[in-house]
Amino acid sequence: MLGLVAESLNQLREQTPTTVKLFDWIKRQITLATTSSAYGPSNPYKNRTVEVAFWTFKSGMSNLIMGLNSTRTASKAIHAMDIDHHIPLNDIARSEFANGVALLSNTVPNTFWMLYYLYSDPKVLAECRKEVSDVVMVVDNQGEPTRTLDMSKVKTSCPVLLSTYKEVLRFYSTAVSARLVMEDHMLDNRYLLKQGSTVMMPTPVQHHNSTIWGPDNATFDHLRFARSEKRPNQAGFRAFGGGATLCPGRHFATTEILAFTAVIIMQFDIEPKSHRWVQPSRNKVEFWEATPSPDEDFEVEIRSIESEEQGGRWAFILSDSDKPIELSAEDLSS
Repeated sequence: MLGLVAESLNQLREQTPTTVKLFDWIKRQITLATTSSAYGPSNPYKNRTVEVAFWTFKSGMSNLIMGLNSTRTASKAIHAMDIDHHIPLNDIARSEFANGVALLSNTVPNTFWMLYYLYSDPKVLAECRKEVSDVVMVVDNQGEPTRTLDMSKVKTSCPVLLSTYKEVLRFYSTAVSARLVMEDHMLDNRYLLKQGSTVMMPTPVQHHNSTIWGPDNATFDHLRFARSEKRPNQAGFRAFGGGATLCPGRHFATTEILAFTAVIIMQFDIEPKSHRWVQPSRNKVEFWEATPSPDEDFEVEIRSIESEEQGGRWAFILSDSDKPIELSAEDLSS
């Protein structure tokens, strides 16, 4: 996966300057890199029609989940699922769509918000560029430098970058965990949970609790997870769920997002065509999504940074995969 990210961004350098819609461009880059790492050379998402159909179907999932699968309420999603071949329902259930949801549905918007916050704040961007620059290894390859980024060092030696990422997860997560009550239980000597009932736990309630995060819980603070003193209780950070349903792909997604972000900020400047970064609204989030996408996309210009420190090709290595990033309370005990 890391090699595919590097290959994609090495090619982008040759295409700049270029104007793109930021979210759509990130969606395209992450989709191809992620699915190619999962499916290999026969990746079906290389077919633009398949890629577009996936995202169209995803946008109508809420109606389908609730059983509103009539042609009136979910026509686009059904058409994207059923192009030409009229796939039987049983075969649809066995299809690969669920893998696409797991691989892409939250990775793409999290990458968008990460880049949005870095580029909209020059000070934070400069801090993260300095951190990444300090862990890049440069090797001359027949006159062309190859810049190798060890993702293990990024995870341990780039505290501002990592804290910004975790704050994106805290600030934007809309996930809802659900648990079935197996037997009557008195919670905290105050709440009787009856056997057979369902407990819903919205992540935003936990992630914006002033008892856990302080009075500034509604403010985006990129250093919230980097401070040595008064660090928040990790048990209150539930962007990836927890317990038996803890997201098994959290480290895969995190490595991809950090790798993509690191190379982007080291190679490119990004500026809105309007010359002003405006916080996009996120009111159209689907109820099943863990991270909202921006309601409206916007155009940006991507320009290569022309300097000796950014030139050449980029590559990734992972020297130590045994030490996980602390993305959940469970990671602390692993």
